[in-house]
Amino acid sequence: MFAGEEVRLSSPNTEFQEINNSRLQQDDELLLALSDEKIKSDLREKIRKRRHSEGLGDLEVKFYKPKEYEMRPEEKMKSESRKARNRRSARVSRDKRKRQEEELNKEIKDLEEENQKRKNYVINLQNFEKKLRLRFADHLIRCKSAEVTHLRQAVRNNNLQNSIPGTVIVGQTVNYT
Repeated sequence: MFAGEEVRLSSPNTEFQEINNSRLQQDDELLLALSDEKIKSDLREKIRKRRHSEGLGDLEVKFYKPKEYEMRPEEKMKSESRKARNRRSARVSRDKRKRQEEELNKEIKDLEEENQKRKNYVINLQNFEKKLRLRFADHLIRCKSAEVTHLRQAVRNNNLQNSIPGTVIVGQTVNYT
């Protein structure tokens, strides 16, 4: 034996089963391709050969075609009315399914439109928020600058009042005590 060589242990029975299984698979594929009568005659022959090889006698295998009876007039009428009811029922069912599908498609379309409107609304709100934030930031800058200007004026006014005795700044309350 060589290194890495696989040893296969099997009995003649398992080998026969493997061969038999592969033959059965081939037979199945072949049988599917043949007509019913050919299949039946081939099966009959296979069974006969296998029984002879096993030492058994022949089996009487007969395939009978089912007898065909002509329908009575009332049975024909009943059958036709059943077919008509089935056709009508199938048509109603198809129409109902089609109607439901159309309703669902309309609902989908409406929901998609509503969704798009809401998305646009959200985008508009976001843009509005950005504008408000910019205006607020601008307002803060102006307020701070106005506040600083006011403080500067207050400081200047205070300095003027202190530099000239007896001067009164407009808007300032005077104490006459």
